[in-house]
Amino acid sequence: MAFLHRVLLTWFLGLVFLILLVIRLDPRNNWNWFIVFIPLWLFDVVVLTYSIFYIVSRLKTDPHQIFTPHVRKKFYVLGTVMLKMTTQTLICLKLSSWNLPLYYICIPIWCMLTIGLVRVILILGNVSALASIERLRLNCLRRLRRTPTAPPVAP
Repeated sequence: MAFLHRVLLTWFLGLVFLILLVIRLDPRNNWNWFIVFIPLWLFDVVVLTYSIFYIVSRLKTDPHQIFTPHVRKKFYVLGTVMLKMTTQTLICLKLSSWNLPLYYICIPIWCMLTIGLVRVILILGNVSALASIERLRLNCLRRLRRTPTAPPVAP
């Protein structure tokens, strides 16, 4: 799917979700909350399908590509989307008059935020470690390029 198609699909499904939400909030309408969240779940299914096909196609060609950053990123996307779908389901159950405490609904969000924070810290740590190694390499090259000068001769 091209980038433009993904953007248009995202905006369209977001707009449909907002329209269904406004219709559901009207007091005359008594729809189930699961109907309102259908556009968000459609978007999640598209993202899951895209990620799974990407992973399978990469692993078909070379099974050792599971350790590449692109495939690991797709696994991260899979986990994030699954946690997002779990949160949406719990929100629908809470809005459908189930007696769920709010902290049960927030558990998948907290997991998602914690995993994201760890991922960002690892990326930043990796970048700073690579930058330190690069600075060290450049300093060594500068020192090697310097030609030793002869000590000054006293008159």
